[in-house]
Parts: sequence; C-alpha cells; structure tokens
Amino acid sequence: MKGLSILIGLALLLLCGASANAYQWQRVAVDTTDYPCYDIQFGPDKAYVGTEAGVFRGFGVIGPWEGMGLEYPGLPAYSVLYRQGTGWEKQVINESLLPGATGHSMGITTGDLDDDGDADVIATECDEGTVTVYWNDLDDIYAAFTDGTGLCESDGIYKWHDTTQEWMATWWCPRPFFVVDHPLVRGQCYCGNFEGFFTSSDMINWTELGAAVLPDTVTTCWFHPSDPNVMMVGTIRGTYRTTDLGLSWSLANEEVAHLPVMDIETGSFAGLPPWFVFASVGNGSYSDGMFRSDNEGVDWERILWMGMPTDLIQDVERSDLTRTVMFLGTIGQGIKRIDHNGVNQGSLNTGLPSLTVYRMAYDPWIDTLALYGCTEGGLYLCFLLEPTGGGPGVVQPVACRASPNPWGERVTFSVIGVRATAPASVRVFDLAGREVWSWRGALAAGEPLEWNGRDADGRTLASGVYFYRVELPDGTYKGKAVHLR
Repeated sequence: MKGLSILIGLALLLLCGASANAYQWQRVAVDTTDYPCYDIQFGPDKAYVGTEAGVFRGFGVIGPWEGMGLEYPGLPAYSVLYRQGTGWEKQVINESLLPGATGHSMGITTGDLDDDGDADVIATECDEGTVTVYWNDLDDIYAAFTDGTGLCESDGIYKWHDTTQEWMATWWCPRPFFVVDHPLVRGQCYCGNFEGFFTSSDMINWTELGAAVLPDTVTTCWFHPSDPNVMMVGTIRGTYRTTDLGLSWSLANEEVAHLPVMDIETGSFAGLPPWFVFASVGNGSYSDGMFRSDNEGVDWERILWMGMPTDLIQDVERSDLTRTVMFLGTIGQGIKRIDHNGVNQGSLNTGLPSLTVYRMAYDPWIDTLALYGCTEGGLYLCFLLEPTGGGPGVVQPVACRASPNPWGERVTFSVIGVRATAPASVRVFDLAGREVWSWRGALAAGEPLEWNGRDADGRTLASGVYFYRVELPDGTYKGKAVHLR
C-alpha cells in the first residue's frame, strides 16, 4: 500500500570543505548517471525529480532514490506536479439490499475507491441500512513528458499509478513546459505548451485560455499571492496579465514583447506585502535580463542586463526588511544573487560542476532552508545556513523529518546534520495537544529513531494527525505526520 510499507533511510548531510561564509552544493545521486534535471516537487516523505531519463523519487543526498516507470513513455520529464488529496468526498448509499447493514457502525480503512490506481483513505458509517462513505485521495503524481520538439506523439501529461507502477496518459499536448496547481483555487490546474495556455479541474479535460490574445507558446505562469483572479503568463513573445482568472488578457511588458519570458516570481521584504514581481527574460540576445514590477505586474522596469537567464526564486536567508534578494539561474553562469535594485550580490556556484541551471526550489517539508538546484549536470542540494561551531568553513545544517508519511505500523524520525552524539528528546502530541509518546536519550550521528506508533502504555493509537517535536542542544524542530491504521 502506497506510502505505508517503505521506510526512507536517514540522510546524514554534512556540508564540509566550503570557504568561510560560503555555501556548498552537494550532489544528489538520484541514479548512477547524472542526467540533466529540469524540475523538482516535494511530498511529505519524498521528492519527485523530472530528468532527461524520466522521473525519480527519493529524499536527501544518499537516498534511497528510485526511478518511476522509466521505460514508458521513455521521454524527458520537464515538469512534475505533486497534488495532495482534494479533500473529503461524501457519498450516501441507501442500500436495503446490503445484507447485514443494520444497527450502527463506523470504521476507517484504505483502498482505491475512485479506481484511479492510488490508495484512498476511506471512512464509513452505517445507520440502519444507510451507508455513508467518506474518502480522501491521498496524493497524485503527474508529469509533463516531452522530447522537446513538440512533434512527438507521446508528448503530454501523465499520471503515476502506484499499484501498477506505470505512467498513464491523461492528456496529449505538444511540448508541455509546465503543469502546476493554482495555489488559491483548490483543484484547478494549468499547463503551458506549444499550443497555448490551458486549464483543467480533472487533469483530463482541458480548456484553452486567451486563445485570441496569447502567443501559441506559453513557457511559465505566475499567481498573485492573495487575489486568485490575477495571473500572468510568460510566453515566447512577452508577458501577459489577467485580472479575471484568464477570461481576458493584456500585454504587460511592451519593452520585451519580442523576447521569451523564462520565469516570473514574487519577492518581498521578509515575507510581508507589498510584493515585487520579478521576471527573467531573454534567449541570448542583447536584451536579456531581469525585470521588476512594483505594482503586481502592471508596469515593469529593467533592473539588470544578464545573458540567458532561466529560473527565479527568492533568497529567503538574505532578504530582510530593507532589501529583497533573488536567486537568478542562468545558462552558463550558474546562480546569481540579485537584489531588488539589480545589484549583483555574488554567486551561489561552489560545488556546481555545471553552470547551466534550469530550476531551483526549497523543500517546504523540513525546518531549514534546503535549496535544490536542477542543473544540466544533475540534481544538487545546498543548505542556506551560515557556518556554526563545527570548525572553520564547516556548514552545519540540522533538520528533522518523519517517514513514511502517512505511516502505518511504524515511523522513523530522521535528524539530518547531527555531527556527533548529542542529548535529544522526541515528543509526539495528538490534535488536542496531549502528549502520547516521548523518548529521551543520546542521538548519535546517522542514527534513525523508530517508533512503533503506540502510546506510553503500549496501546495502538487511532488514525489521525500527530505533531512531533525534536529538541536538540542547538534548537527545537517541529513537524506533523499522518497515521493510518
């Protein structure tokens, strides 16, 4: 059963050898070959990486990692989408024909109720022959496969079926650049490809947006942080903006209407509004560079000339109440740190064998700034922490994680970055804040801590959400895990 039988081993990440106050990238060995990596998405206990050879899943520098159906469709995966369950669905069945459906009963189990190849959480209650079923699709993995030409008949969006261990096509489209969820409109998905910009609520039936206005090739999209109706797309010829969820569009940056837009991202002062919007624009011409908008994409100004820019993401560690700093990926120059005025704050290239960077992303499931870089030379990981007491030039990242998540019979707490044996405690709480289990002792470097899911009196805990708290000499780390019986 998906997510319940595989325990991910502890990944001990010691980032050593960097110069003082520098940051060191570490190679993530998703396979024996360092395939070009194009995208990465994160679930509670795994990361999903789109590469030239297909999709791989795993966690950390030493894994384990595994390929996902690499034989079919046998194409590069340019984009990956991890979708959590869309919420609880309810169905009432008044079944007088159900033998034994009398009295009152209820229960919780797992199965594939919607027949999509993935496990669902299923809760039932029976009241004198009326059966009410509630189910929640735990998660789905989609990928945009393409050979890059737009001519391959197998190009399109595929869904991973964990029970059969294979990809199944849900929609054919030429050269999909991305497939993403709307962060503010639950269940609404978007895809940009060689034919335009499309939206879907079921990943099967797609509707084109802006067909009369947008250029055919849409390369990226941006969502307003708080207004679901405001969106922008980057195309092969400029940036376009909508304020009505895609019904009407207008050109947003006439200065670069003839150039491809590679990425559009939000930046802010310490996470607070107002927001800047940044765009990386160019294809190797003298007009390449980085642009900024101070009014949510209405007006733009160039802040930096930079050849062949690719991806953008905020440098959260360096941004504060006085400046916003962005990481800017490039083709051939690695990763640059650029502040909101266009001032180059240096590079983030130590340890990167390839200076062609396609995508950068933070892992949101761990309590530290873990930045992944998808490069032409493979997948790399960098912890954005200043060096601390481990000697000159040693970066000491520490984070914690529970896996598998959701978990069934046992769960393993993995503490990442512990240099040596140290006193530690782990406490687990239920939704009411009651402590149900605790452990105290000495935690050695590389030692996972396994819990059998029982409380202090040895009783099996009910299914539900539990919070864990790991206390170490240098700090406290918190997280949550879902228990399914």
